[in-house]
Amino acid sequence: MTLRTSLCSIDPTAEGAAPEWVQVLPAGPEVDGVDGRRWRLSDVQAVAQATRVRLPLVVDWEHQSETPRTAAPAAGWITDVDVRGGELWARVDWTPVAAGQIARREYRYLSPVIAYSPTTREIAHLDGAGLVHRPNLDLRALNNREDDMDLKPVTQALGLPDGASVDEIATAIGGLHRAVNTAQQPPLDRYVPRSDYDLAVARASNAEAKVAQIEAARIDAEIEAAISAALTRGKIAPASADYHRSACRAEGGLAAFKAFVDAAPALVRDQVPSAAAETGGGVDDVDRAVCAALGLSLDTYRAAGGA
Repeated sequence: MTLRTSLCSIDPTAEGAAPEWVQVLPAGPEVDGVDGRRWRLSDVQAVAQATRVRLPLVVDWEHQSETPRTAAPAAGWITDVDVRGGELWARVDWTPVAAGQIARREYRYLSPVIAYSPTTREIAHLDGAGLVHRPNLDLRALNNREDDMDLKPVTQALGLPDGASVDEIATAIGGLHRAVNTAQQPPLDRYVPRSDYDLAVARASNAEAKVAQIEAARIDAEIEAAISAALTRGKIAPASADYHRSACRAEGGLAAFKAFVDAAPALVRDQVPSAAAETGGGVDDVDRAVCAALGLSLDTYRAAGGA
């Protein structure tokens, strides 16, 4: 068993045209009337579905359709319903007379007629509506102008021109919502998930470090080989090996050291004496290097017993 009753909307109003869509029920689950009556709206989608099968529903004046034997011309017809943010909204095809009255503010409020359970007070479906003067529910009035709702900051934030309609604002907000969803789940052909990116960077860093390690080991081996060869050839003294080793690690140092070794005379005598050394006469490369360093002639060097 269901009961039927009429409720009324209320909201600050200003002069304006009759709207196509009107709010007929507030969001639940509790629906409180000014007169103290209470109802429940636990499933607004179910109410909307139950209402759609009963369309079209009449909108009259002052609920005249509820009074037997009273002429009740239609002010309009509800042709569709929609759920918006938990609220029930209705599309109304107004008659010219009713549309003019709403525009002139001769009627400002809409009172929905509902069917509900007498035991649970649960609203079952919408059963019509009426234009009234005394509202019972806190709903948007029929002739509330959009600019009285101070939408200018909203339109500016959305980049819309002043005077943009509610539908235009809703479309812009929907676009932002879709853009946010796209940003949260971007296409893989343009973006890489952060975890995959971090893993790739870590692997690249590890590979780069490994390559650098291998290259450093190769250079160290090449330096040691060059130092060992220079020592064997007597081109550097053992005491200066660490100095040359450090110099080789500088940029271009190894190439410079090799060039130096190729051009420098031997500073250390061979372990197998030359024929000149065995006879006590003649000079070798070391003697010549000493003479050059001291500015002495070979004869003076010999006379001093250097060779």
